[in-house]
Amino acid sequence: MGIINNIKNIFTKNKKQEQPEEIKNDKTYYSYVTDIFDAIWSGEKFSGGFGPVKDYQFVDYWTLRKRSMQLFTENMYAKGMIRRLLRNEIHTGLQLESNTISEITGLSDEQAVIWDEMSELNWKLWADDRELCDWNKQRLFGEIQHDARLTAIISGDCLIINHINQSTGLPMIELVDGCNVRTPFGKTPRKGNKIVHGVEIDRFDRHVAYWIVVKTENGTESKRIPAYGEKSKRKIAWMIYGCEKRLDKVRGEPILALALYALRDLDRYKDSESRAAVINSMLAIYIQKTKSGVGSQPIGKGAIRRDSVNVTDGDGTTRKFNTASMLPGTVIDELQEGETPMSFSTTRPNTNFKMFEEVIINTIAWSLEIPPEVARLLFQSNFSASRQANNEFNVYLSYMFFKFGNDFCQPIYDEFIIMSILSNKIVAPGFIDAYFSNNWLVVNSWLNAEWTGLSRPSVDVLKDVNAAEKALALRITTYDQMSRKIFGISFRAALKKQTREKRLFEKAGLTSSVDENTQGEPIVQNKKIISFLDRVEEIENRLEEVEN
Repeated sequence: MGIINNIKNIFTKNKKQEQPEEIKNDKTYYSYVTDIFDAIWSGEKFSGGFGPVKDYQFVDYWTLRKRSMQLFTENMYAKGMIRRLLRNEIHTGLQLESNTISEITGLSDEQAVIWDEMSELNWKLWADDRELCDWNKQRLFGEIQHDARLTAIISGDCLIINHINQSTGLPMIELVDGCNVRTPFGKTPRKGNKIVHGVEIDRFDRHVAYWIVVKTENGTESKRIPAYGEKSKRKIAWMIYGCEKRLDKVRGEPILALALYALRDLDRYKDSESRAAVINSMLAIYIQKTKSGVGSQPIGKGAIRRDSVNVTDGDGTTRKFNTASMLPGTVIDELQEGETPMSFSTTRPNTNFKMFEEVIINTIAWSLEIPPEVARLLFQSNFSASRQANNEFNVYLSYMFFKFGNDFCQPIYDEFIIMSILSNKIVAPGFIDAYFSNNWLVVNSWLNAEWTGLSRPSVDVLKDVNAAEKALALRITTYDQMSRKIFGISFRAALKKQTREKRLFEKAGLTSSVDENTQGEPIVQNKKIISFLDRVEEIENRLEEVEN
């Protein structure tokens, strides 16, 4: 822009100055260049209207992280919004749904179901054991997900390090706060690489390694964590980010960076109004004097609280005024002429504070893609409005389940399955050959999975169930999709549990009302359905045998 402005100044702003002779003689060229610069669209309606242009080439990540952490620690608005995000995004942790592609792996549909069930079972047992999944041996995998997302939101990014447990051969996850990923002092990167904000990148801007600050007996030192194994080429460390980042950036910004100033001032405003309300409650009443020379002081001397006071009238008479016996509804009848009891001003806290607070919270919630009703936990009685807010938030959550599942959970699951197969904990025919021959099509078919999170409760379950029934009748949805959307459980899991429950009913000689006709008689099920349920039970028995 500086070069363009200089050239433009030569032809437009400095017309009175002496121009080069060749330009003065060529009026066509002069007119052409002037028209081009006058027609350039830069976003401004008039010169200087937009203000200074920033390219954000230099970002003070350190200050942003510290201020974000300070807000989360001290500011109830910031903590409340982040907690709302975490409770909905992570909840108890994203759940694995193994979805092996049988058309490529060569498994039959039945074998694929069994393999998926075994993978999910092994994963759950590993994820629910803090001794196995956590490098610090303190958190379950769901809690690790929570801490990783929380760190990424506050610090802008979080480094994930995938260790291998020597005794089990399975992954162990270590989290490193983004504030501990820093450029080392006096360290030289490998040939052709450079270190940017603690991230070592190659000439193609690909992440090669991460430099972290670790505590030692003598203080701290920098440690290099490679992104991939030199021989195995498997993923060792990677970063997840709290929000979107530009393509040319290697670090992420805290999600509250845009709202730091607004949240800080809103909290100050709240504290000021709260303090004003306390002061108002302390000064309940005062005496207004409209005549000089009076001073009976029947309520007490100044703002001092006493059980009784001695009152001296203007003529020198002394009286004892008992204040301890005053009850609500007491009438003051001891004032001198020219004295009037006045109530203290009740204009604080400011009546406009509620409206101001609501506008600020709504704006911040909108920037975070949270419906204001969800952010404030304040819902209206209007069903349509509440339903729409719920639907809009589900759109955001669907994206976050996809994003966080693929950024954080999937790389760990990949390593878990690879190590399980290599150690013969899981049998996957053809996987090892495909893995070492870089047959990505077969490998990714075995590792294919989906990650689902919290299924938010329906605003009106009956209406949703009726709508699902009609959609299924029209063949425009699936049982699994509706089961997950309305009740948060896969159709396969629901059918498996129903099969077990039906067997329990039969053993007890009972029939569920769902399986009875209008006369209370058991409905004879289709033979094909019975055969299918028996087949499902047979598969379950085989799974139990394998587990034992």
